[in-house]
Amino acid sequence: MNEILFLYNWVPLTQKRGAYAECAGTNTVNDIKKALHALGHYVICVNLLNQEQLERLVNYHHIGRAFVIAEGYLDFPESLYDGSGAASIRRVLQSMGVVSTHSAAEVMELCRNKDLTYKVLQEAELPIPRHVCFNLADNNIAEQIATAQWQVNYPMFVKPTGGGNSIGIDEKSVINNAQELRTVLERLVNSYGITHALAESYLPGQEFTVGVMGHQEKYVLPILGFPANFPVRSNAVKKIEAEQRDKFQILYPTDSRYARLQHLALKTFEALGAKGVIRIDMKEDIDGNPYIIDVNGTPSLSAKGSLAFMSEHNGMTFRDLIGSVLKEQPLYQGVVEEDVLIV
Repeated sequence: MNEILFLYNWVPLTQKRGAYAECAGTNTVNDIKKALHALGHYVICVNLLNQEQLERLVNYHHIGRAFVIAEGYLDFPESLYDGSGAASIRRVLQSMGVVSTHSAAEVMELCRNKDLTYKVLQEAELPIPRHVCFNLADNNIAEQIATAQWQVNYPMFVKPTGGGNSIGIDEKSVINNAQELRTVLERLVNSYGITHALAESYLPGQEFTVGVMGHQEKYVLPILGFPANFPVRSNAVKKIEAEQRDKFQILYPTDSRYARLQHLALKTFEALGAKGVIRIDMKEDIDGNPYIIDVNGTPSLSAKGSLAFMSEHNGMTFRDLIGSVLKEQPLYQGVVEEDVLIV
């Protein structure tokens, strides 16, 4: 019997805001569960609350593998956005001998902390925006703002260093002066309890998102190009992206831009030591030069998400996508069964 642990974070739709904005929707959980079934697995579904729950379930079921989309622990909401959750889950699983999907804990830590991501990419001589980091727990905010003005200059874009799903990001994240910068930094602290943020050069050009899959052999999916003048990709904007897909560009290898973006994506995958799947966001400057602005180690696996959309244009079904993520694990095989739901 081929058991697999399916770990996710789920809250009712009415609670999907703030720290919980990144939690998986009901449809996503059900779609992945069905895909795992179709691939021949006995699925133990767990809405992940805390580390103790995880350890108890692994010990009880003697499970050797896990399909993980959980970003942290629901009992500790900060773990969902501060960059610690995805890595923590994988460290627990690794310590208990459980093989998990996506990249290792160390890579998750790099991807979930944008300052660390940029450090690695800069060392690999890959293009990233000029940037500075803010320690919002310090009292010298005025001095840090002055440093940002000198090193980055306006306009700049401000985002939390930790987390994903555009938590703390919206149209006000584009900064044109010191007062706007101070206001946004204060909002990050007061609304989310965020203590570290990153200010980078604002790039006015087209944005792209690139999906890379594989481990020993890596490949890039058809690339998604966002429409000109597309709004800042806040959590609210991402929720309605699927309704505007007809406005998006799909870049295939025949497109003159594809090779350059593909090269950067594969080099990013390699520099971070990623495996399985990642999604890389890039944006062009005023001269059309692409820069890497974000790396998502646990990209959304919603059937309406960017990764699924790009996979469809590669001739893959949703089941194929889930199977591809799973096949990167060394113990992948298929058998058959039903599921157990644990919440």
